[in-house]
Amino acid sequence: MLNVQRSAFGRALAAVREKDYAAEVIGVDTFRFKLLAFWTSSFIGGVTGAVLVVCYLRSVSPDQFHLDLSVQIVAMVIVGGLGSVLGSFFGAALILFAPILLNQAVGALAVSSGLGISADLRAHLPLLLYGAMIMGFLLIEPLGLAKIYDNIRNYLLVWPFRHAPR
Repeated sequence: MLNVQRSAFGRALAAVREKDYAAEVIGVDTFRFKLLAFWTSSFIGGVTGAVLVVCYLRSVSPDQFHLDLSVQIVAMVIVGGLGSVLGSFFGAALILFAPILLNQAVGALAVSSGLGISADLRAHLPLLLYGAMIMGFLLIEPLGLAKIYDNIRNYLLVWPFRHAPR
């Protein structure tokens, strides 16, 4: 996907994404590139699903794809950063490890404070966390973890000498 972004096709898609009528003015056929964007995203989704089934699940049934999985995938994209390849990795790592860490923290808090937290509440806390993270990232940092990483990286590149160019 990084190579596609750097190609003429990727630049045309970026132009259509930003302002479709401005892209039309500079000579990009917006209808054609919107169809190609739909085809490309469908192709990538299909290949990803096929790899998931063949390499990870080994068999397919409708019970494997439920609402919680859809919420997790949307949370991965939003928390990681929309339109960022690196952000999708950050979002996936955070969303997959957050329930484990949250359950451990809630369990340790319950044991140390002597509170009896029901298993039903502990099962629903990850979903509450997903919702809170999505709302938090949309309100505080809409570009997600990828933008936070980029900000930290840019700061550390010129850290001792803030006046130095990149």
